[in-house]
Amino acid sequence: MSKRGTLNQRHVRIGAIALYLGCCWLPLTAQAQSYHPSTVRFDVPGITEDNPPSYQLAVNAKVFWMFSAVVQPTVETAQFIQYMKIAPGEKVLDMGTGSGVLAVLAAETASVVVATDISQLAVDNARHNAYQHGVDGKVDVRMGDLFSAIGGDERFDVILFNIGNPLDNATGETAPAYWALHERFLSQAKHYLTTHGRIYYHGGFLDNIPRSREMMTRYGLRIVEMHMWTANKINSEPLLFVLQAIPEPQP
Repeated sequence: MSKRGTLNQRHVRIGAIALYLGCCWLPLTAQAQSYHPSTVRFDVPGITEDNPPSYQLAVNAKVFWMFSAVVQPTVETAQFIQYMKIAPGEKVLDMGTGSGVLAVLAAETASVVVATDISQLAVDNARHNAYQHGVDGKVDVRMGDLFSAIGGDERFDVILFNIGNPLDNATGETAPAYWALHERFLSQAKHYLTTHGRIYYHGGFLDNIPRSREMMTRYGLRIVEMHMWTANKINSEPLLFVLQAIPEPQP
């Protein structure tokens, strides 16, 4: 393992890069407020070549390493950062962790964070960022598809889910694939929550609400909070839901 602050890949100083916001690439030349009503700021120091092996991204002045083939932080990531609330001592599951940004930020107050991803490169990236920020003792990064890396008896106070965006009006293979993925998540999530646990769930965009809500109800979940932004430059309204299990009827 390299020393904190260094990386055993080439350090690329960046001159111009783009941030992927849900469905298209946008130049990172201004604060996040240019794209949506966010207090979260992404800053890239700069790239002088296409597809660098790694680079640095500052999220609210906290610097993260990004491996180029790992999914970048997005407008959806900014929603999580702005609205997720992790109480001291809570146990968190970050599903689809990518570069580990949310896992590292959650670890500031959580007692333990389990971070999973289906990509080995993402797992390596998240582990590196946890080490760089000195929270590798609290962040347990595992490789697996959805809950496959989670033990049947593990329970979490908070589950973070930010994987793909299903679109009812999308064409091609991605729409049904993402809907199937989200349904698989919702069908299992309740089992892994503590009694008063909650899920921060990115459900795509505004038009998804009827279908998303039907799935939530079918699998015993209810919406307790919802945040929608208007992302003008990508012509969409990303949605972050906070979900809890529907209470069981009392005898």
